[in-house]
Amino acid sequence: MLTITPQEGGAVARLLLDGELDLSTAGDLASAVEESLADRTLERIVVDLHGVRFCDSSGIEALLVAQDLAASAGLPLVTEETSDVITRILKVCGVWEVLTGTQPAL
Repeated sequence: MLTITPQEGGAVARLLLDGELDLSTAGDLASAVEESLADRTLERIVVDLHGVRFCDSSGIEALLVAQDLAASAGLPLVTEETSDVITRILKVCGVWEVLTGTQPAL
């Protein structure tokens, strides 16, 4: 189960995720991003992964799809506030830099 709580303030839409990001919940993230994109005043979308306790390959794909959706609307989408476990998963899978816009720590 995944709960996505949108927090919009000014030019940034922040999506707070809580739960498991996997095959059964991946579509929920795309839907939340599409809803955020309806706001034409946005300059950026942030996906906050602090509450994500599990992420499989479908969840990683969902994050990349969400980023592509935002990019097709001309907006950057980045992930933030990852737990140690999710940070490790994203780094091992080689998507850390792409999703966060930062260099991985060695």
